[in-house]
Amino acid sequence: MSMAPRAWLARLGPLTILAALPAAAPAQSLAQAGNCRLEMVATPAQWQVADIDIFSDVPQRRSFDVEFVNSGATPCRVMLDASTQGAPFGLTANGLGKRTTYSLVELASGADLTPQGGSSKRSPRNLLTVPANGRTLARYEVEIAANFDHDGSFTQPLLLQAYDAGAGFAPLAERQVLLRADVASSATLALSGNFRRSGGIADVDLGELEPGEAKVPVIMHVRASRAYRIRTSSENGGRLVQSGTPWGISYKLSMDGQTVEPAGGTFRSSPGDIKRVDNMKLGFIITGSLDVAAGEYSDVVTLEVSVD
Repeated sequence: MSMAPRAWLARLGPLTILAALPAAAPAQSLAQAGNCRLEMVATPAQWQVADIDIFSDVPQRRSFDVEFVNSGATPCRVMLDASTQGAPFGLTANGLGKRTTYSLVELASGADLTPQGGSSKRSPRNLLTVPANGRTLARYEVEIAANFDHDGSFTQPLLLQAYDAGAGFAPLAERQVLLRADVASSATLALSGNFRRSGGIADVDLGELEPGEAKVPVIMHVRASRAYRIRTSSENGGRLVQSGTPWGISYKLSMDGQTVEPAGGTFRSSPGDIKRVDNMKLGFIITGSLDVAAGEYSDVVTLEVSVD
């Protein structure tokens, strides 16, 4: 008696954390040197890199503008410094756990403002001139390393400080910005093994049915940004059925050794917030009576994976 049950493939798009940006805070200025009167405007006040793929090995880059406004009668010769204000260098979630490194570069000059030691290294390249009663726009690029180990928001407050390059580095103005990286939560599932694809569906032939687990090697490959669950749904209520007849055979699924109902069942991974790549066996267990009419029996099962 040859009976060929058929199966499915799971599908899931990544989940994205979106965050609204706060309005820019007012520009700040300090005591001025001579007739140079400088203010700094950074818009937005939150330098955000959103929708980062936790499994990507490509560093993420975004650029942000800082406008220097001189209301004084003489030009301002400015050197900019970025400071972590005493905090360790690197993006972190709520100040805890591993820190992710980044770089901060002024694009026009290539000056490196990365505060690796807590503050930027002063360099002649990091010098700009703001004309009297004028404005100068500088663009800075943030590059964030691709080494996050879980999803969520990672931040580092930065203090941008402008100094007078011609007056003993007297402070001219300062501006607070929040550097933020949002890593999207995501979970994907794919199959490999002994099956063929038909119209985007994995077609698994269980062969000659016998009680117990069918000897068909199928592997599930799950990539998730943290703990996840796999939900099942069955077109035939968890039964292999012969089309056009009342005949049916009950069965169950096995995921990583755990028995899961094909209709409304749930498999849960081990708990934890760390990203994971799991490869596990998917099994098919015949539990119903085989005292049925000969022929082909099938079901369509959908597997949907999502983060917990």
